[in-house]
Amino acid sequence: MDTRCVLEPAGALAIAGMKRWAATANIRDQTCSPPRLQELAAANPGVELLGYVDDIVEVYAESTVSVVPIRVGGGTRTKILEAMALKRPVVSTTVGAEGLSVEDQRHLLIADTAESMAEAVARLHTEAGLAERLSSEGRGFVEDFGSAASAGAAFEQVLRDAHARSARP
Repeated sequence: MDTRCVLEPAGALAIAGMKRWAATANIRDQTCSPPRLQELAAANPGVELLGYVDDIVEVYAESTVSVVPIRVGGGTRTKILEAMALKRPVVSTTVGAEGLSVEDQRHLLIADTAESMAEAVARLHTEAGLAERLSSEGRGFVEDFGSAASAGAAFEQVLRDAHARSARP
């Protein structure tokens, strides 16, 4: 017997973006979303498929959490970095955070199943101070490791090291 509580959602889920192929075809609406996702959105009030958006910062401004459910690797994790830069707490899969030197429970929450992802999002809304702490730590991570200034400093150090090696007899 299933003893889980069924609760009405206290928020909404907005899904922004689209597959790369749809962007190159200049499709700018939700009809490019997979049919199963469209069915789920239609059956669940509070779920909105935004499709392509001109300014993702506006979407982040209205959001309380960024969920990155990437299951297949590849590419730079810009969604995580942009959410952190905009001080939004992040819930991601392990694959979604690959290549970033982030720590689970410090910079973001890692969740690899649908159930654990839902639990992580709920924690961000119910655990006092968790969202604020992750937002602050995430922003600090971007400032320390993902900013133009930090990239410039790292590049400068590489050049200094190369110069020092070439100056040795």
